[in-house]
Amino acid sequence: MKNLELLDCTLRDGGYVNDWHFGRECIIKIARDLILSGLEHVECGFLTDGQPGDNFSLFNSADDFKRVFDGQVDTSKCVLMIKTGSFDCAKLPPSDNNFAKTLRVIFKKSQSDEAFDCIKRLSDKGYNVFVNPTFVTLYNEKEFEKLLNNVNMILPYAFSIVDSIGALSAQSLKKYAFAADGVLDSKISLCLHTHNSMQLSFSNACAFFALNLKRNLIVDSSLYGMGRGAGNLPTESICDYLNQNYSKEYDMPLIYSLLDTCISHFYKAFGWGFSLKYYLCAKFGLHPDYALYLFKTKNLPLGLSSKVLRMIPDNKKDTFDIFLIENLCKQVFEETKN
Repeated sequence: MKNLELLDCTLRDGGYVNDWHFGRECIIKIARDLILSGLEHVECGFLTDGQPGDNFSLFNSADDFKRVFDGQVDTSKCVLMIKTGSFDCAKLPPSDNNFAKTLRVIFKKSQSDEAFDCIKRLSDKGYNVFVNPTFVTLYNEKEFEKLLNNVNMILPYAFSIVDSIGALSAQSLKKYAFAADGVLDSKISLCLHTHNSMQLSFSNACAFFALNLKRNLIVDSSLYGMGRGAGNLPTESICDYLNQNYSKEYDMPLIYSLLDTCISHFYKAFGWGFSLKYYLCAKFGLHPDYALYLFKTKNLPLGLSSKVLRMIPDNKKDTFDIFLIENLCKQVFEETKN
């Protein structure tokens, strides 16, 4: 049977909630205990320029990462993400046993050339590389096939179907998964990254694992579904599901303990989960920061929020444009006065 694996992204995707300020003790504990619990991959944060400090799951170099973890974690299962345009991958050394073995490169459609240059550099340096194109639903059939053929030219470790807005239905997910399986070299793993904007993360993960594909399958998750807005697929839920249905042996008590010691206070302080505004962003295919803006700065009724979100043009859907959303809000306010 094909391998079914999980990648926990709490320290990376969950960091959108608390600005990646988990504290060094929790950063180490989350990474160490998730690996001890049996998760195959644990994403420890972003590689990014700047000097964030040891209490943040952000790292500006391989040496910075090594200093924070200081031999306390099995780095062979550690993953770091590079956001295209935010870190110079050329400054990373060749892969070694004291640094993360796996790197993920995330990029928008307009950044493809720059991203693939970085992906090739990292592959040549011996890293296991994930290709993570955002907003997969914005690719038409021909664009998606071209993307897959470009991936085959590099033969990375994995390719991710990234549902940035959380709107993939089970039927649409199968379309992308079967398209990828039909083109990608069989040695390339297929990954699914979801957001829970329409409450579909768990059902889509289950449907993805049930597909009869010819390659290893990986699903992203986070503890308690920690992530901005509606959050992500909860690690504890999908681990228990795989234990019950696929004979996995993830250590659930150890995972539950992490929720108490490292995650619950963030939930109380910041909160995340279902919201109709994030649901509407997913419905209209929009970047979730549009909903975040409406939450934090505008007291629009839901009906008017829906009208504003529906007015965002296609070429602005995958990138948050504060000037656009401000002008649309003003326009809707004026219309309600007349």
